Amino acid sequence: MAAFAFAPRQEVVTEVGIDATPAQLWALLGDPGSYRDWNPFIVSVEGALAEGETLVNRMRPGTGNQITFKRLC
Repeated sequence: MAAFAFAPRQEVVTEVGIDATPAQLWALLGDPGSYRDWNPFIVSVEGALAEGETLVNRMRPGTGNQITFKRLC
């Protein structure tokens, strides 16, 4: 553990510029049913983006099997 105490700390910072207003972005991100239109890995997203709701996400990586996971908002 002591060896890590003297290891240099590194940080990676990434920024992306998006030519859209916050309202336009939230309109897109707030509609899980449209995710598959702009993200080819997403098979489907079911549920509401609201506190206490459960989202069921189905994704398929380009070379893999479909993955399903649930997330409580």
